[in-house]
Amino acid sequence: MPGWTPSGCRRESHPVHIENVVGTASALIIDASGSHLSRLWLNGTRKSRVGTPRGPPLDTATVIVRAPGTVLNDVVVRGAARHGFLLHAANIRLSRCEASANAADGVHVTEATGVQITACNLFGNAGPGVNNTGMGAVDARDNWWGSPAGPTAANSDGVAGLVDYVPYLDSPAAGAGTLAPIRALSSPIAIRTKPLWALHSRPRL
Repeated sequence: MPGWTPSGCRRESHPVHIENVVGTASALIIDASGSHLSRLWLNGTRKSRVGTPRGPPLDTATVIVRAPGTVLNDVVVRGAARHGFLLHAANIRLSRCEASANAADGVHVTEATGVQITACNLFGNAGPGVNNTGMGAVDARDNWWGSPAGPTAANSDGVAGLVDYVPYLDSPAAGAGTLAPIRALSSPIAIRTKPLWALHSRPRL
């Protein structure tokens, strides 16, 4: 599987395809445009920090996407120390994914252009299911928010910022979060096109 390295970071100048991965206390950083992630299960993430060798750590998540055109199918993030997904680029698509029991937002978006989140289960997160801090609206229709009444219900994961969520699902999305990946991952990995440091349990500043 080109570009996949469980032991550290590696530069990539072309899109990558990552699939069939299960991880505990793990993190994933995608910085290669047009990459495709499928059948990933990341559970119980510690507070990994991502930054540059001389700069401060950036906002963190279990899955950080900085590359436009990335597609994520059947990716599950549970129990993250901060956000489940952090989307920093345009035209990212999430489908049949799950973000649950994370300590901050289920999906945190800073660049909303062309971002689509559909057929996903977003529930039990400390923050909103989708939090859009970018310009424009995120297309988050046809998702499960933890309640048949949608994200505006008192016991559901809500939304923040400009988020299109109607129509919403009145029951969990079929198939989302149910696939069982088969490849073990125990340390953060990065797929990148430019210098980037992934700092793990003992980050260097």
